Amino acid sequence: MDQERAILSILYDMALTIGGETRVDALLSKVLQRFLYHTGFPVGLALTVIPDAGRRRRGYIHTVSATIGSKNSRRAGWNCPGGW
Repeated sequence: MDQERAILSILYDMALTIGGETRVDALLSKVLQRFLYHTGFPVGLALTVIPDAGRRRRGYIHTVSATIGSKNSRRAGWNCPGGW
């Protein structure tokens, strides 16, 4: 019962965080911060998948949209290789 209560409180906290933002950049940063708080991980990143009609093999571009915790990866907007 305690584990179920903890899970529900985390879901409630995440829902409040998601509902409190209207801009995508702020939403990604705040949700990532809360997620890292609940999991205990020191760093995290959010990837955005964008369809790419110009590429024939892989139809998506992955872009780092938000990072938290790593000073070396604070430049949001990096393009990742299409292989992952």
